[in-house]
Amino acid sequence: MEPEAGHAYLMGVDLGKYEDFTVIAVVDADTKHLVAFDRFNQINWSLQEQRILNLADKYRPHILIDQGQVGDAILESLGGKYSDIEGVRFTNENKTQMINYLSNLIEKKEISYPEIPELIEELRIYEYEQLASGRLRMNAPSGRHDDCVISLALAAWGIHNENGLDFSFLGGIEPRAR
Repeated sequence: MEPEAGHAYLMGVDLGKYEDFTVIAVVDADTKHLVAFDRFNQINWSLQEQRILNLADKYRPHILIDQGQVGDAILESLGGKYSDIEGVRFTNENKTQMINYLSNLIEKKEISYPEIPELIEELRIYEYEQLASGRLRMNAPSGRHDDCVISLALAAWGIHNENGLDFSFLGGIEPRAR
């Protein structure tokens, strides 16, 4: 969808290159609808960065990017070209809370998305496992992907601005004023 004047946008980016996919999800914070989606792999980092920047230039979103593995270098590079970006280092705890938040939004029909087969399949198969410690581990089944789910969860976290939720579990990331 084309951006609408006066609307705020949030972008979640889950990075991958070979086996995993890079997935970019852009959510309209006002309508809570997924308005842009890009999923790809097998391309070099500079091209991935350009695809992220192309969507950023179009929607002017606040970007949250998974900082795991290669995320630091990409975040640093993108940060020099786009200022409204921050990284998230996933822990078991904050990932569980983010996925639960996304799940609640979906269950309450407070977030919507088009019929994107990869996204719908990943949401359908996403699972949790209770660890001996009593904590939950959330991810895709072995051999499957969760990149779409993670990018959507990253984009969706900003919706809390309207709901007054506490997202301090993200490790110091403060809500962006709207």
